[in-house]
Amino acid sequence: MQKKIWRMLFPLLVYVATEELVFAFWELRHGRVEETQVLLLTALASVLSVLFLSREYGRSQKGRKPGKLCSPAYFAVAGIGGCLFLNGLLRLLPIPGEGYEQVGRALYRPSFLIQLACMGVLVPLGEELVFRGLFYGRLREEMSCPKAAALSALCFGLLHGNLIQGIYAGTLGIFLALIYEYEQGLRGCWLFHGAANGTAVCMTYVFLGGQGAVGQAAMAAAGGILLLILYNTIRRDGIRK
Repeated sequence: MQKKIWRMLFPLLVYVATEELVFAFWELRHGRVEETQVLLLTALASVLSVLFLSREYGRSQKGRKPGKLCSPAYFAVAGIGGCLFLNGLLRLLPIPGEGYEQVGRALYRPSFLIQLACMGVLVPLGEELVFRGLFYGRLREEMSCPKAAALSALCFGLLHGNLIQGIYAGTLGIFLALIYEYEQGLRGCWLFHGAANGTAVCMTYVFLGGQGAVGQAAMAAAGGILLLILYNTIRRDGIRK
């Protein structure tokens, strides 16, 4: 039993340790990490995690039957819907924002293109390999889809370190687990995750002045429809038991 638990937790520990080492090495060589450097260092840690764990993921995929494939645009649009739905909903709810403001300043301090590259491409690549490809995949060997999806989503949310981001990431984690089940691979997960993050980056520029309650509700409704389409497609076609 201990061996199975270690095997499931190993990719998470590698991911967290890699990020800690990247930040510690930077501080050792250059002093305190500035807010403008946080996102770039996080992206670097994500890429290094992929390099460390890609062979591990390749071994886990041997013998796995491929799932269904949809157009890449399908998952990208669904990711946009996930971002719109959760951002609109969370802004309407009275959730304490402690911890989120500091993280938000660090994430959105670099230039627009760096934000898109890091949050829309590099960070999702590492997180999907670790959380869906390895952690969820190994949980799935031991339990049912709903249990594995819930546990992996909970850990994904906790990793983000504050309540708002935790709820956002945890909820998206449920859909990402379903996408992984549907495709039996990471392509759709990466596209969904990258599109959701890229949409969040774009929204910070479009809605600099904020939104009213009506706009937030409309955004949540539009995003919810796109997520519902994704869910119904997966439910209609089915996933492995």
